[in-house]
Amino acid sequence: MTSDGKISVMFVLNSLCVGGAERQTVYLYNGLDKNKFDVSMAYLKPEESLAPEIDPGRRSAVFCCDVTRRIDPKAVKKLARHVVSSNVDIIICTNQYPALYGYLTRLSSGAGRKLVIIFRTTVLQSLYSNIKNVLYKRIFNRSDKVIFVSVNQLRYWSDRGIKADTGYIHNGVNADHFTDRFEQGEKTELRQKLGIGDSDYVVGNCAVLRPVKRHKDLIDATAALAGKGIDCRLLIIGDGPTRGELEKYIHTAGMSDRVIITGFIKDVRPYLSICDCVAISSSSETFSNAILEAMSMGKPVISADVGGADEQIDTGVNGFIYPMGDVNALAGHMETLRDVNLRTRMGIASRQLVEEKFRLEKMIASYENMLSNLVSRQP
Repeated sequence: MTSDGKISVMFVLNSLCVGGAERQTVYLYNGLDKNKFDVSMAYLKPEESLAPEIDPGRRSAVFCCDVTRRIDPKAVKKLARHVVSSNVDIIICTNQYPALYGYLTRLSSGAGRKLVIIFRTTVLQSLYSNIKNVLYKRIFNRSDKVIFVSVNQLRYWSDRGIKADTGYIHNGVNADHFTDRFEQGEKTELRQKLGIGDSDYVVGNCAVLRPVKRHKDLIDATAALAGKGIDCRLLIIGDGPTRGELEKYIHTAGMSDRVIITGFIKDVRPYLSICDCVAISSSSETFSNAILEAMSMGKPVISADVGGADEQIDTGVNGFIYPMGDVNALAGHMETLRDVNLRTRMGIASRQLVEEKFRLEKMIASYENMLSNLVSRQP
C-alpha cells in the first residue's frame, strides 16, 4: 500500500487503441475511487487513440513500454521498476498478452504482488491462437484472480481448463452519456443528410467492419424483407477493413438504396438515436458494448446467440436472440420490430435493464470490492 493507506494498482494492456476491451479498461482506470486507490497504467505498444479519454488528473501515471518484440526484456524491467518504486499491490492485466507481461513483472519485482487478469475473449479465432492458449492457461492458473465479463464466458473457459480463483463482472455503460436527448428536429436533419425519411423504418448496427461481425447477414436479412415488399433501411455505423468488400456486395445485391455505411463516427449517439432498433450479427462477442450502448439509448436489440447476449437481452422483453447465421430468423425479428408500440415498449425495457444491472458505476463498485478483498486476503 501507499504511505497514505491507498491500494496501489497498475493496469497493463496491449495498447490504447479504440477497442471494447481497451475502452472498458480506461473506464475502470478513470473510475476507481481516488480516496482508496492509487492507480497507474502501462500499455505495451505505442497506439494512443484512447489517450484523450483518460482522466486528466491521472494521465501522468500512464506510460508506454514500447515493446519491440514478443517478449521484450527492457519492457519487463521498466514495468518491474515501476512496480517496486510505486509499491504496487495489484497488477491488473487485460487479456492474454498483457497477462504474460504482468506475470513476468511479478516474478521480477519480488514477492507479495497480486496478479489479476481480466479476460474479455471467448472463442479464439485461429489454430495459432489455440496453441498459444495452452501456454497462457498456465499463466492464468498461477494468477490470484481471473475475472470474466459474462457468466457464459466463465463457464466456457472453466470447461477448458482455467481453474484459478475466478469470478465475473459484467461490462458497464456510461448511462448518463448514452442517453437519447436529441430533439426531433436534430433527428430529422440527420436522417435527411443520410437520405432517410422521417417515417422510414431503420435497423442500426454499430461495429467495426470485420468478417467476425457478419454484416452480410444483416444485408441479406434486409434484402429478404425487401423481397417481401417491406421497406427497411439498414444503417451500418462504422468503418473497417471489409468496407470495400461490403460495398461491392451491397451493389451486387441491388441494395444500394437500402443500406448505408457511415464510415468512422467518433460520437455514435446521434446515429443510434435515429435507429428504430439495433441488430448485432457477430459470430463472436463476449459481452457486447454495442448492445449496452444501444440499450442505454433506449433501443430494442436483436442479437445472435453468442457470448453473453442472453445476459443482456431478455427475449420478448427488450429484444430478441436468434441462432447465429440464421438470416431468416434475423429477418423475422427485424420484421416484428416494425410494430411501433412493441419497439417503444422494448426500448423502455432496455433502458430499465441498464439502470438496474449495467450502469458503469455498478461495474466499478464491483471491481473495487474485488480488489479490496484481494489485498485483505492473508497470504
